[in-house]
Amino acid sequence: MTLPRPIRGIIPPVLTPLSDRDTLDAAAFDRLLEHLITGGSSALFILGSTGEAPGLSYRLRREVIDRACAHAAQRVPILVGITDTSFVESLRAAEYAAKAGASARGHLRPSYSAATLCAATPRAFTTTLIASSTRSLA
Repeated sequence: MTLPRPIRGIIPPVLTPLSDRDTLDAAAFDRLLEHLITGGSSALFILGSTGEAPGLSYRLRREVIDRACAHAAQRVPILVGITDTSFVESLRAAEYAAKAGASARGHLRPSYSAATLCAATPRAFTTTLIASSTRSLA
């Protein structure tokens, strides 16, 4: 789904319910997504700003992306947090999210990590991430 510009409205960060350390509680996640969509959210922000994404495996992050994009089914835009301590993994997450149908990707430059070695400033980090991607990083 195309992200309206400027983006407006309510865009809640979505928690990721787990049934154990590396298993998505799919039924709970679907109920949560549906509640947020029918409740009037303008878009949904998964894997971002709740602080949980770095603790999730890459496999589980991909499952969350796939499930959220499929469940939203073009009803609302899906924004995906791609922040990682690895520049390469941020790039992989961005490309995966784009292929899955996410409307936008969001990232923070991990100033506390080795990723800062590839770029000294937030602008340089973002420019490098965008330039390295084969898909749009809207």
